[in-house]
Amino acid sequence: RPVLALGLDFKASIKASQAISFIPEIHLRNIFNSPSSSRSDTENYHNLSILHSNFAGGSIAGRYTEGQIPFFGIGNVVITSDQLVSATLEMRVRAWKKMYLSAMAGILESNTTIEELALHFSPDYYAFGLQAGYNMSGMPLKLNLHWNQVHKWGIHVSLGYDF
Repeated sequence: RPVLALGLDFKASIKASQAISFIPEIHLRNIFNSPSSSRSDTENYHNLSILHSNFAGGSIAGRYTEGQIPFFGIGNVVITSDQLVSATLEMRVRAWKKMYLSAMAGILESNTTIEELALHFSPDYYAFGLQAGYNMSGMPLKLNLHWNQVHKWGIHVSLGYDF
């Protein structure tokens, strides 16, 4: 059965001053399939492989699965519905020459159809976080503390660049 996956990613850095930047980030991922294989309200996977599903979580797109979009408020990966959108806003302040501090907020919403996503918008996850980063020679060190209403608190430490 035919399956079509479409995605759109947007990220920008908007300088408010020499030390402050705002970084909006939006991810959309939609899976379209033939009517005979679409998901119903009572069945999660009706004639579709789990590989043809949307996933969200982590800090890097595609780290856990091919159809995964990043969302800082989820430390691992969760499966979502066919129509998926996430939006985050980060305010980054350069505290010292090589150190920055960030405050982040974001939402993640998924639904079975585009109409449901647009007309009945109700985020599955909303998250808030704080991050500190230090640019060491050759590799950054980051500490991220976040909260969402489902999994509550999480912490993520990373050393090196995201590839």
